[in-house]
Amino acid sequence: MIGDVGKIIFECRTAAGLSQRALGKEIGTYANTISQYEHKGICPKVYMFEDILNACGYEIVIQKIR
Repeated sequence: MIGDVGKIIFECRTAAGLSQRALGKEIGTYANTISQYEHKGICPKVYMFEDILNACGYEIVIQKIR
């Protein structure tokens, strides 16, 4: 699952046309932190994941499946 989070971050960031540095600046963290999320299997806290997605123009939606 952690790899899936990194993949989501990478895909949203690149779709938004943001570099790791630009995304980090937008949300108040370092490019190295974004890189760790995308490639090192480090999983951000939920609030940070939401900030990342929002900065890329996406949002988290929770939907009941059954």
